[in-house]
Amino acid sequence: MEIAAPGPDMVRLRMRKILTILTLSASWVASLTASVSVPWLVSWVSTVPLTAVAAFYTAAGAAHAQTQVRFLPPNGKRGKTGEPQQMPGVKISGKLYALAPGGLIFDTSNRTILQQSLPQDADVWYQFDNNGQVARIYILRPEEQARLK
Repeated sequence: MEIAAPGPDMVRLRMRKILTILTLSASWVASLTASVSVPWLVSWVSTVPLTAVAAFYTAAGAAHAQTQVRFLPPNGKRGKTGEPQQMPGVKISGKLYALAPGGLIFDTSNRTILQQSLPQDADVWYQFDNNGQVARIYILRPEEQARLK
């Protein structure tokens, strides 16, 4: 199941827009300083665009942190983790699977964790690789659990 999130293309587009604004602001200030001889006005005008951009970054960063959403692989399965196993074993829904070499486990904050840190009885979304080994495990957040029911 896919959960909408801004992808890398959206981030690149936002960065291009911000760089364009900064470039236009810099050229506008340069043209203004050449035609105006009032020093306090020039210094005030030159700080306004930078202050606006800083405020925009602060607001955008706070909004992004609150709305962080992650994509879950569409070909995954849902299960509950079992008791801890020796590496590379992972027990999910009562079955013992091998964690693939390079397999990743993501916690609820989307950070990677070690196989030994996988909590028991956690609700997870997992995906197999081509060899039948577990390639990815996502510990589900409460809102993801509700969405996947």
